[in-house]
Amino acid sequence: MAFIHNSFNHILNRFGLFHSKLHFNIAFCCQQTSNFKRNLSCSSSAPVINSLLSKYYYIKYNYHNFKLSRYGTNIICTTMFITPISSKSYQFPEIKEDELEESFARGTGPGGQAVNKTANCCVIKHIPTGIVVKILIKGFLRGTSKRTLLANRYTCVPVTTHLYTQSILTYITYQPVNMNVFDGKTDRYRGITILSNEIAYSNDHDFEEKLANSLISWKESSYRAAWIKVFSQHSSVIPICVKCGFDFHHAQPGYVMLNKWLKTDEPNTLPEYANQYIGVAGFVVNERNQLLVIKETFSEQAKWKLPGGHAEKQEDLPDTAIRETFEETGVKCKFESLLAFRHQHNYYFGCSDIYFICVLRPLTEEINPCLQEVKECKWMDLDEYINNTDITDANRFFAKSYKQQLETKMAIKPTKVWNFRKNLKNNIYSLQTLQD
Repeated sequence: MAFIHNSFNHILNRFGLFHSKLHFNIAFCCQQTSNFKRNLSCSSSAPVINSLLSKYYYIKYNYHNFKLSRYGTNIICTTMFITPISSKSYQFPEIKEDELEESFARGTGPGGQAVNKTANCCVIKHIPTGIVVKILIKGFLRGTSKRTLLANRYTCVPVTTHLYTQSILTYITYQPVNMNVFDGKTDRYRGITILSNEIAYSNDHDFEEKLANSLISWKESSYRAAWIKVFSQHSSVIPICVKCGFDFHHAQPGYVMLNKWLKTDEPNTLPEYANQYIGVAGFVVNERNQLLVIKETFSEQAKWKLPGGHAEKQEDLPDTAIRETFEETGVKCKFESLLAFRHQHNYYFGCSDIYFICVLRPLTEEINPCLQEVKECKWMDLDEYINNTDITDANRFFAKSYKQQLETKMAIKPTKVWNFRKNLKNNIYSLQTLQD
């Protein structure tokens, strides 16, 4: 009730309406109105809100019906409740801003485009209770000269400057919120995800009861899977999730993600977490045909290798090669092409590893190695490196592939191509001719 009352005051203040005798025409609507002949006073929404309103407002009853227009839409015929602003002295509690969802739109009204009119619509939803207040502030223009000015599509246009405001038509929809289940976000695969910092529970016992009720509700609603993201500060509920049948999917600093397959008559198709590491090395060759090589400090077999490391999140392959080369050797470079990549399994934590080799051209040649990671660093003649016994077979293969690339004048290079939404260009790597 406090939400409805404060919504009225919010709308009045938003649009600058301070009429002391202003009346509200309130129509109570239920979520499903397929039965157009059904009287709304019999809907599940009306009695609930009616009981709330009657406690704080004087109500005059008048039945409200729907009819089907020739365009297949619902049309309001009469007004169900007419409620003056309450004269009762009741102090309503304030509504917290984070409990409200607010949106604005340019509304419409009866009569079509030929009628000299305008309307503005504000929609406010109270998240904890599910009550939605949709308010159309209706008015009529003083003259046709103002019509073009006011009939625009900008949101939240003040209506009192050029209008005689006659009434505020308010639709209140009550969408019951089950406080005993967790509310989450649904994905396109009919999975539901809840975040531990966005759900309400008083203690671990309350969490367990609500989670059990939620699982029953989700199954009845034909959800296929449930995901729970538990942040570090709520880690005490992790054993409860496991007790309720959830299993670990992945963990990152600050949270752990658990999931549960809900469809017993279908095979579990939940995707596994990322299982590939991405490593990138810089194959840096200067104008004297010398290759930049290093020996690592922490290595069981200190062999001459290429500078490189793991790619960071949202980092392109060329950027990783340039960054890692500079961090380990102090040499600044620019990207030229992709030389090769190696795919190996049984890497860290049972994951696989994809290791990309990028051809780089040095912009500087002075070596300033990272003392924590690099034991030795130098420029080595390319042929000398290929014939060196202190390198791996893979690195020897990369060096030979580079020489073949120069002979064929073909290389793998990236091209920016639009994604399917046309809002971002991605790198697509393909075989292209080397430019002289």
